Amino acid sequence: MAGLITLGFVLSLLKTKYIFVPACRRNLKRIASLAHPRIWEFYRPGFFLFLITMISLGAWLSRMAAGNYLFLISVDVIDMALSLALLFSGFVFFREQEDKLS
Repeated sequence: MAGLITLGFVLSLLKTKYIFVPACRRNLKRIASLAHPRIWEFYRPGFFLFLITMISLGAWLSRMAAGNYLFLISVDVIDMALSLALLFSGFVFFREQEDKLS
């Protein structure tokens, strides 16, 4: 069990470093370049399609994992890796804000 938690944590660090942090920086630059940003401009239209797909896939995986212990643990590792990667990449935003205030 500890190995699976470690795997989820390591996956989250890799996702954070190579996927979420660069994406966060790109989005912050894009948003900063908007003259008069509107709420719907914070995300690109494709993001909403991606978000709907990911939520649907997560719900489907959770339903498929019901009653299958190994599959359920695998889904939990994926969920943990994704959640932690999102949390860690959020620190990029706070660092950028801190730099602006300095």
